[in-house]
Amino acid sequence: MKVVVDRKDMENGIVTAAKAVNPKSPLPILSHILVRAEGDMLRFSATDLEMVVECQVRAHVLEPGAFTAPARLLQEIVTQLPEAEVSLALAGPQIELRTRSSEFKINTLSAEEFPVLPEAEGAPTLVLPQELFREMVRGVLFAVAPSEETRVILTGVLTQIDGERATFVATDGRRLARVQKHLVTEAGVSTYRAIIPQRAMNELTRLLHDTTEPLQVTPAAGQVFFRFGSVTLVARLLEEGRFPDCETIIPRSFTRTITVHREQFLGAVRRALIMAQEKDAPRLLKLDIEANEIAVRSNTPDLGAACERVPARLDGEPITIAFNGRYLQDALTNLVGEEVAVNLNDPLSMGMVCPVANQDYVYLIMPVRIKDPVPVAAGV
Repeated sequence: MKVVVDRKDMENGIVTAAKAVNPKSPLPILSHILVRAEGDMLRFSATDLEMVVECQVRAHVLEPGAFTAPARLLQEIVTQLPEAEVSLALAGPQIELRTRSSEFKINTLSAEEFPVLPEAEGAPTLVLPQELFREMVRGVLFAVAPSEETRVILTGVLTQIDGERATFVATDGRRLARVQKHLVTEAGVSTYRAIIPQRAMNELTRLLHDTTEPLQVTPAAGQVFFRFGSVTLVARLLEEGRFPDCETIIPRSFTRTITVHREQFLGAVRRALIMAQEKDAPRLLKLDIEANEIAVRSNTPDLGAACERVPARLDGEPITIAFNGRYLQDALTNLVGEEVAVNLNDPLSMGMVCPVANQDYVYLIMPVRIKDPVPVAAGV
């Protein structure tokens, strides 16, 4: 194998592919990047057996071939090199990397030891703007259950296409985020439904760009292929368990609607959380909702208490309700628009938060039962 490639292009290929590397993997080959030279391309691939990331860059291939090298080591070397052309030559068990002033010999493993990478069959089923897909994923990703969740199905994002409507849903069992968008795509699709792991979705949002170049989605048995520009990401789908049906979970109606400025409410929640450090009820915030304001209260007996009032408009009867403050903060941070509507029924039923001017976003949160009145310090 002999190749000449621009250093910056090589760095881009390595950094992109390395996003699939799991440094904690017990298999040494999974800490490596597979580098293949063919045609006029240098192809970089990495996998953790659940996700594959591949990036190809232009190169002058004198002799085709392939090798694997430690991803971290290769990245550290290439990112430190000056801007120049890089020559790669495979010499036995080592890859020789040269520039005009530098030379490195890196121990490799045989490319034959690298896992067989999947190949998509057929044309893309769905073609849509990168920006739209990334916006939808970011709108729900924060509500995905943590990786240690025993219900594995909740550690992914439900991606559903129904005609010209796309729906993304994430939930950890205590909150739920849903984003719906109208699609205008270059490839028609009738229906598609899959649960895509959080890690794959997270890396995908980091790789996508605000460009006119479309995102191509190709479903396959047990996995899905995403292609955009010179990058391909393959994710293994989550198929064990049943994802909650959000259409039956979202209440049909509410008896109270509170309209509030999003940034003002978010600031009050953040500040109140500073004093919400009670061990038995961490991050507990109590909301006293009146006709013209929301009083956001928190209390920790060993520290003190906090109360901040935010102007609001209430349609319905006053109510006192408590929530996990971090869940409120996540919702208000990720929602868009100047004003949000907080829809409630009673202190024990889930509430719904959504932008007033954009009903594409819906966020549900379960309230916290208040066992005893929260004591408030004098003067608060």
